[in-house]
Amino acid sequence: MSDTAATVKPTSTMLRSNKNSSVLFQLICIRHGETDSNREKRIQGHIDIPLNALGLEQAKRAGIALSSQVFSRAYCSDLSRTEQTARQILQQTAMSSPPDLVVDARIKERYFGVVENMLYNDVLKLLDPGQLDWSAYVAEKGETLGEVEIRFVNFFKTLCQSVYDKHKAKSSEENGSTTEHSNDLSNVKVDFDIENGHDDEAPEDCNDAEEVCENVLMVSHGAALRLFYSHMEKTLHCTVPEPKDIFPLNTAYSVFKVRYSPRRYKVTCQTYNKADHIKDIDLSTF
Repeated sequence: MSDTAATVKPTSTMLRSNKNSSVLFQLICIRHGETDSNREKRIQGHIDIPLNALGLEQAKRAGIALSSQVFSRAYCSDLSRTEQTARQILQQTAMSSPPDLVVDARIKERYFGVVENMLYNDVLKLLDPGQLDWSAYVAEKGETLGEVEIRFVNFFKTLCQSVYDKHKAKSSEENGSTTEHSNDLSNVKVDFDIENGHDDEAPEDCNDAEEVCENVLMVSHGAALRLFYSHMEKTLHCTVPEPKDIFPLNTAYSVFKVRYSPRRYKVTCQTYNKADHIKDIDLSTF
């Protein structure tokens, strides 16, 4: 997929009055830029550490790579490294009025409990013999993988419903009614028991030729995004390219098209963990 602008143009034909109607939107997920703890290979988790000079440069370059994108929404976690990254990206767009940046704690990094701020190699020494994947290790007071996935998927479902509600409302406005709609997800009501594309009617495809009704920027964290991408693949049956389980580099981004109705999802991966924009950075200058 080339980094061309996504056209944000809602149409009344995209939404009908029944639950079989759907919306198609684009979601660009990106990991924050580098921090000093990243460089030192320390476990950050919920510790609030700002970007270092290299991280700011990475974020700026990510913004340039995505500069043609027309974002309708932008989200980051409540940790400063994601907010700084998101603001750098939005500053590079050609948009005269970029969307307000919305902070949502559900997309923050996994909480690693008592091992936070420890060196990664020291944490490896705590693993049981034969345990090769440290991500499954749950430190004292730390979050489990399942707990992180639950809150992240909660955010994603709420986002989907918010996009749906907003464009259903816009469709209604064309018929004479008006509705205020915010990108803040705190008051969105969603049925969290809906199936993920598994009902008696197959979900519509995410047609590349079809215009998306919204283009969403989401800046999050490495371990959290890795879990979210796994959910996309294993639960929503979204095919992602190999290597699937790669840990995202700082400011690596993935692009998904999401077709959503209150009954089902269909997700396709357009770009996965792309980081070409940071390959030629001269690290000796940082």
